[in-house]
Amino acid sequence: MNCCDEYGNCRQGRDCPVRRQALDQPRRLRHQLLLVGAFIASAIVSVTVLWWAWSLVVALAGVV
Repeated sequence: MNCCDEYGNCRQGRDCPVRRQALDQPRRLRHQLLLVGAFIASAIVSVTVLWWAWSLVVALAGVV
């Protein structure tokens, strides 16, 4: 059995490090939640800007 680490260091079966896969899951979930939060925040900002621009157009159309 040949076990290698992330950097390509192989030990030919001696003193193989224990690989911990469970630690990546919370990090990946946190990353996904940050992406979803950023998407929702950008959608709210976009709708707000469009609403403000439409209100400005309507207000200026009523003045002319």
